[in-house]
Amino acid sequence: TDGGYVLVGTTRSFGAGEEDVYLIKTDEFGEEEWHQTIGGTGFDRGYCVRCTNDGGYIIVGSSAAIGAPDDVYLVKTDDLGSPVWNKTFGDSYGDCGYCVRQIAGGGYVVAGRSQRETTPPNIDDDAYLLKTDADGIEEWGKRFGLEYPDTGTGVEPTADGGYLLAGYTRSYGAGDFNGLL
Repeated sequence: TDGGYVLVGTTRSFGAGEEDVYLIKTDEFGEEEWHQTIGGTGFDRGYCVRCTNDGGYIIVGSSAAIGAPDDVYLVKTDDLGSPVWNKTFGDSYGDCGYCVRQIAGGGYVVAGRSQRETTPPNIDDDAYLLKTDADGIEEWGKRFGLEYPDTGTGVEPTADGGYLLAGYTRSYGAGDFNGLL
């Protein structure tokens, strides 16, 4: 809102762990105003950042302890990028968030992927849609997919109170990877 930019990614150069979320705020000319590293001793990655209604930021990505599978990593920060809270969501396989939006009422909706075991023993991804309240408490999570990898990479709230999930799929379409909506 001040004409500057906010970027999120991953760094191995700074922070507490193997990889940490790297949040950077610039002015309107691209000059750095501040940066923050966020994460623990494992692998924490940032894939999407959005401004929130209170002037802070919401970040989504993935987090994993060393030797453990990824979980969806959701971080709320203040206006200077300092974490207010962070939450992880996942099961015994790998999960990741690629896009986050703040929704009416102050909650958040996340698009990503959630891995599941298939038969014979394989691991495949389902597109994943996750909704939380304003404090990052999960309200629900939904998976979409069949026997092949499917991933949600974008989400948009709709006027009727629903959500539009976009991504890619191998479960549907003409073969190989196809757009998913």
